Amino acid sequence: MLKFFICFIAGIGAGLGTGFAGMSAAAVISPMLITFLGLPAYEAVGIALASDVLASAISAYTYGKNKNLDIRNGLVSKRYTDTKQKHYK
Repeated sequence: MLKFFICFIAGIGAGLGTGFAGMSAAAVISPMLITFLGLPAYEAVGIALASDVLASAISAYTYGKNKNLDIRNGLVSKRYTDTKQKHYK
């Protein structure tokens, strides 16, 4: 029961912290899993990255469903930054 409570509080803390800061949840979840639950570091990082992938996929789906996804502009921006990086190498 204590393990569930720790996971619940850590999840809420990670969700709020990453939601307000706009950062990756892996930076918050990994230390919590290692410190409080004693998971091995590679396993904790894997779980944190998997949660990031899932959250990103759900966000992309929600943006697409609400017609807030501008793929054309994103591809143009990507191409522009790719060509800019070639000049600095």
